[in-house]
Amino acid sequence: MKVDLGGITAVIENYPGHSGTDVIVRVPEQNVVYAGDLLFSGMYPVCFDTQATVSGWRQTLKTFASWDKGTPLRSRTWTRMWSGRDCSLPGRSSTISKRHAQKMHKAGVLAAEAADLYEIPEKYKNVGNFSWDFSIGPAILKLYAEWGAK
Repeated sequence: MKVDLGGITAVIENYPGHSGTDVIVRVPEQNVVYAGDLLFSGMYPVCFDTQATVSGWRQTLKTFASWDKGTPLRSRTWTRMWSGRDCSLPGRSSTISKRHAQKMHKAGVLAAEAADLYEIPEKYKNVGNFSWDFSIGPAILKLYAEWGAK
């Protein structure tokens, strides 16, 4: 949706992330993106919302990484010049969670047990984890659900 702000156009777009209803506001004339709480800096992604999917979140990160590298990106918690590196932590941490979930699923481990068995890799131990029940656990459960597994 486009909104005319008196000579400046704001574009409101939906991108799945930690909820299925995340929105951003882009201001193309100023080459800036307001991402609200869609992106977190130095934290595992939160994805407990029933409409959120890990694949949707990862696609959103890929989309953001494809934008102009000089785009200022503002979120609720930080502001910085955009670069592909800015989405690398959520992308890497969700890749690691996905690998763990795939390994557990292949071994026949149920989703809830796979979520409990996940161990944070040493190099990510200093990354903020808002709450296991809001981030890592739900990510693994959602991956299982995307695969149609229990």
